[in-house]
Amino acid sequence: MQQKAFKDKVEITKNEIILEPDEFQIDGDLLKLSGFWIEGNQKIQAYYNIGTKNEKKHLSKIDTIKTLVVTANVEQILPPTNENQFDYRTFMRGKKIVNTAQISKLEVGDEAPHQGAIADLIAATHGLRKRILNYFAALPAPLNGYSQILLLGYYSQNFSTQLEQINKLGLLHLFSLSGMHIFYILSAIRFVLGYMHITRETCEDLILIILPFYAILGGLSSSLIRAVMMSWLMILSSKFFDNGLDGVEAEAVVLLLNLLYSPELVHSMGAQLSYLLTFVLMMSKKMNVWQLGLKMNGYSVPLILWHTFRWNMLTTVTSILIIPVFEWIIIPSVLLGVLFPQLSFLCNEILFWIAKGIEVTAKLPSNIVFGKPPLAIVIFWLGLMFALEVVKSKKKIYFWKFVSYLLVGIMIKMPLHDEIVFLDIGQGDCTLIRRRFNREITLIDTGGKISFQNKQWQKRHSKENGETVVANYLLSKGVSKVNWLFLTHQDTDHVGNFPVISRLVKIEKILVPSGMEKTASFERRLLLSANKKQDVVPISTEKVE
Repeated sequence: MQQKAFKDKVEITKNEIILEPDEFQIDGDLLKLSGFWIEGNQKIQAYYNIGTKNEKKHLSKIDTIKTLVVTANVEQILPPTNENQFDYRTFMRGKKIVNTAQISKLEVGDEAPHQGAIADLIAATHGLRKRILNYFAALPAPLNGYSQILLLGYYSQNFSTQLEQINKLGLLHLFSLSGMHIFYILSAIRFVLGYMHITRETCEDLILIILPFYAILGGLSSSLIRAVMMSWLMILSSKFFDNGLDGVEAEAVVLLLNLLYSPELVHSMGAQLSYLLTFVLMMSKKMNVWQLGLKMNGYSVPLILWHTFRWNMLTTVTSILIIPVFEWIIIPSVLLGVLFPQLSFLCNEILFWIAKGIEVTAKLPSNIVFGKPPLAIVIFWLGLMFALEVVKSKKKIYFWKFVSYLLVGIMIKMPLHDEIVFLDIGQGDCTLIRRRFNREITLIDTGGKISFQNKQWQKRHSKENGETVVANYLLSKGVSKVNWLFLTHQDTDHVGNFPVISRLVKIEKILVPSGMEKTASFERRLLLSANKKQDVVPISTEKVE
């Protein structure tokens, strides 16, 4: 069903949104939720600024399906306004959401009305997911974060640091393959039912019923949907045909169905890696772990560069070493830790030292800022990987891979023309001046959002546009170092994003008006940044307004 997108802002009064208990997050004083808007007959993404600490506490306790009565402004999700900025509109359309609502008034009503046995069962599954999430959150770290993301597809704010480290090492494809734990779950179900002397046919029938509800329980992530639907189709087809669907055939059917339901799925890095690397795994069963790791790395690098613009020199080695660790230690530790409380301490210790190893490795100076390659080149690189599967003479393929990566890297990092870019950061100013061949990179101001959140409970942890816009643009252009950062004055809308940018892109020298370097607000920001006092150069000039 095609959703209606509101091109102009529309005010709605006392409309109802059906909220599942696992479809909202609270970040400081911000409530973020996805719910079904009854009057608009569509799912919608909504935001609400929480007024008091007590209201936050009340909202956080929602654990059953509720009807929210809201007054809000509704408009379509806007496209990105900067080159290579994260496309939030396309991302949300992949979830069948086209509009966003800024709620000004919110009342939590009673439980939503019953809509039939199936709907009530689905609602109960969402409620169960919420209670399990709360149970996982109470586990020790990092077991809590690993269990939430791997078993329920939930990205906790407390797990963001570990996720950034995993991303820095180029290992996100492991979480794209998180559906591999379905293998353990199905094996456990078959073992338990077999121990109870239940026939194999009855066991398979029960699994066909259980799997769809586990997909809901797991958050309906793209990787989980792939794993669940593939297993479901393979079991179902084997019941009616002597030779049921094999893994490759099942994946092809699932991919086709998902694309028919949501064509925007093709834009998601998680979905791309999940389907591609699952196919590679199924076609490479005879390879040893080193060969498989190299092969998976070869397929994943083009997509990782397209989405993140960076590559870690240790990715190949770490991905080879961590695949068996992930399959035989991380996933079993997570499952045992959450199912058997008496083992949670031991399992958490195992995960703690694995996380510590990832942290130490991620801090090594091995990250290369490559930039964003053209889409045609990404397809060409993937084509070369597929060519390696069929051609006998592989030397030419390896030669073209090496030459093309080298030439594209040079092309991105050495532009032939000077460039001035005025970045749209919403609030404040930010201007980039880039000399040809990247001989000199100058950034004038960084922008920043003025915040009036003075109390601890109001503080948010969401990403700043200094990361999602400014640093993203620089990295996409292969810029890993800014020679000069001019901060014209100390107002937040001019310097607020400076700390986060400095942690992602090296800044050699910071020029500020004389006297500004001694102010308390600038010194606080400098402490949060990757720069030191010796990098700051005061200059005598009139204050720029």
